[in-house]
Amino acid sequence: MNLGSWIGRIVRAGAADFSQRQYIYAQPQDTKTDVTTQSRKQVLGLARYWFYNSPVVRGAIDCMVRNSIGPGIKCQARTADEGWNRATEQWFHDWSLACDVRGL
Repeated sequence: MNLGSWIGRIVRAGAADFSQRQYIYAQPQDTKTDVTTQSRKQVLGLARYWFYNSPVVRGAIDCMVRNSIGPGIKCQARTADEGWNRATEQWFHDWSLACDVRGL
């Protein structure tokens, strides 16, 4: 094999071959369809093990939860009447302790 055919093979190896099926890049859409039940159980078991048995992992997860969720929804009335603002915020705070998803 001479040098010209060797270089030609290298060039052809780097070129796209449209006669064959092409690679389709797809992101995972849903773990329920992309991961088997057994694999999901294994990963979930490992995650729970590390969370309950490693203070470093637990601290990191707790820090992420604290920084992403925060204290929750807080009503802030912004009108010219400060008395009404305080009363409205207090009412919302009292109501939020007793409300639920069903609206009861």
